[in-house]
Amino acid sequence: MITTETDLLAIDNDHVVKLVYELRTNEGELIEIVNDSRPLEFYYGAGHMLPKFEEHLKGLREGDKFQFRISNLEAYGPSQADSIIDLDLEIFRVNGEIDREMLAIGNTIPMTDNHGSRLNGRVLVVGEDSVKMDFNHPLAEEDLNFTGSIVSVREASNLEKKNKLVKGQKAKGGCGCGSGHHDHDHEHEHDHDHEHGHGHGGGGCCGGGGHDHEHGHGHGHGHGGGGCGCH
Repeated sequence: MITTETDLLAIDNDHVVKLVYELRTNEGELIEIVNDSRPLEFYYGAGHMLPKFEEHLKGLREGDKFQFRISNLEAYGPSQADSIIDLDLEIFRVNGEIDREMLAIGNTIPMTDNHGSRLNGRVLVVGEDSVKMDFNHPLAEEDLNFTGSIVSVREASNLEKKNKLVKGQKAKGGCGCGSGHHDHDHEHEHDHDHEHGHGHGGGGCCGGGGHDHEHGHGHGHGHGGGGCGCH
């Protein structure tokens, strides 16, 4: 059967989109690659992705290429001073001992707040009895430059429409992919089932299907829910 471009679905609400892309800084430095081996797949129009990310994709069809920039103000915003906080060193005691390897400067540690929300903090300074952590999104201050193509577009199934999620895709939250700004006027509980490395937590940077992608830009992030475009 021969199909024409007009036979292909144009991206719109309640569609499932699969795509690949490269993400770079304004200087051309690579932040992330999402390739054909593990493309990003997400439910379009459910608020899982950055609004500007979806806006640039609307109307595209399978095989279409895209290239666009999202300003930091429309992505993860500027760094927030109140997202840099001092935590009691005792929070990081594991089996009676402070885990010094985990507290290496620059390491990102998955944590939970007293509301049960997951968030990631980067170690800035380790003092005698406190640890200064940065809970800003790792891509705060960054403009996001995407280049890629649409792999497929399809109608969502009834179950997907009910859940507003593709199977395997995580709902918005954390950021991992959230705004990267949290209220910190509460206690933090360290999640001891941590990973030593950078991570974006609950939603992934782009939203999507719980994949780990290749990263550059010195971040080495593992996006718990997708790539860099999620909300």
